[in-house]
Amino acid sequence: MVTLLIPTINRSDFLIKYLTYLKNNQFEGQVLIGDSSNEEHYEKTENFIKNFNCKYEIRQYLHPNLYPHQCIQKMLNDVSCPYCMFICDDDILIVDTLKKCINFLKDNSDYSGVGGVAIGANLPFDDYDNIVNTWHYRVRAMSGETAVDRVNDLMSNYRVIAYSLARTEQFKKRWPTDDRNHDKGIGTEILPCAVLVAQGKVEMLDDLFVVRQLHDRRIKLPRPFACILQSHWAPSTTFAIEYLAKIVADTDSITYDKALQEVKSAWAVFVANGFRDIYNSSLQSGNPSGNRI
Repeated sequence: MVTLLIPTINRSDFLIKYLTYLKNNQFEGQVLIGDSSNEEHYEKTENFIKNFNCKYEIRQYLHPNLYPHQCIQKMLNDVSCPYCMFICDDDILIVDTLKKCINFLKDNSDYSGVGGVAIGANLPFDDYDNIVNTWHYRVRAMSGETAVDRVNDLMSNYRVIAYSLARTEQFKKRWPTDDRNHDKGIGTEILPCAVLVAQGKVEMLDDLFVVRQLHDRRIKLPRPFACILQSHWAPSTTFAIEYLAKIVADTDSITYDKALQEVKSAWAVFVANGFRDIYNSSLQSGNPSGNRI
């Protein structure tokens, strides 16, 4: 019923535990792995899959030097299930809640995505089988009546809602292939989240849905000022705004020019809020120069 698209790089140990977990929890569907790992990690995963018996389909793809959203783009044509979602190799889905999400989408055609409660779990250094502590990882529903309302809501009070089950037809539109869609943060997180809310409402069930594992091998995005200094940032941002405007115009039945104006305004608020939050954080930490930006 569900296809999970999992980009991964040099974390075969996490991935193998994930595949085992899915089997033990009676996951049904398909797992597509976009593997950008080195030879050692790729072969460890490959050898495990060859000897792994489970009731769901697994496909592993060699995608060296690609960002997560680029891996997803290359796997979309092989999605065979009516529902799908993106998930990292170190964030664990609750399979029982995933089944509830399927039923929700079946019953609510005006919703483009559904997730649930998320918790974060800190793992100790170089010890990934234990947990130091946990906390509530904040996500939220998007219930505005129009795409413009929901995009404005998301971008003015941003939360990562990428971990939401979607209908495959709508999911595919969150990952446009274009040379300008290069920036990792925009292509993997911001644009997909924005397209998700532009397509429809988003619900968060009152059930545990995902455990996000935080550890020393996470690959973090550059800080905002470092992002905008990269040569691809402006083209990536321009592409994302224009692409999102087309989705908004289609959903709300408004002109593209009107949608573009609304999306530009919402995106500007998002960028401004990002710098404001970092600056306020620097003040609280006694670093008024803001050199952590």
